[in-house]
Amino acid sequence: MSGKPPPIPDTITDAYWRRLGEGFLAAPQCAGCDRMWLPPSPACPHCWSTSHELVDCSGKGRLVTWTVYHRSYHPAFAESVPYAVGLVELDEGPRLFAGIDTQDPATLTSGMPLVLFLEEREGGFRVPVFRPGKAMEK
Repeated sequence: MSGKPPPIPDTITDAYWRRLGEGFLAAPQCAGCDRMWLPPSPACPHCWSTSHELVDCSGKGRLVTWTVYHRSYHPAFAESVPYAVGLVELDEGPRLFAGIDTQDPATLTSGMPLVLFLEEREGGFRVPVFRPGKAMEK
C-alpha cells in the first residue's frame, strides 16, 4: 500500500474502479459508434450516445506526453519526487492520464511503449500506473 489517497468513486465511475480492483483496466465502448473513451462518463464524447458497455483493455499503450514533478503537492507523494505523470494512449484508442513508474524520468520518450501496472491504495483500490516496456505475449 502506498499511503497515497484513494479515488472517490461515484455512480459514473464505480464500475470502472471495481474492474480495476479485480485487476483489469476497462473503458466504456459506445454501442453507437463503437469507439472507447476514458475517463468514464455517461455519454460517448464522440457521438453523444448514452448506450455503452465497459470493455477490458489490453493494458498496453504508448506515451503521448508527460510532465515530471520535482516537488510534492500532497504529503503522500513526497517520497516519490521526482515522479512523472503522462498521457497514455492505449492500444485500443482511449487516452488517460496516469502515473509513469520509472527510475529515471529523463529516459521517457514520446511514443515509447508502456504496460499497465496496478498500484494498491487504501480501501482496496487499485490505480492504473504505467511502466516502460512491452507486455509479455500470452
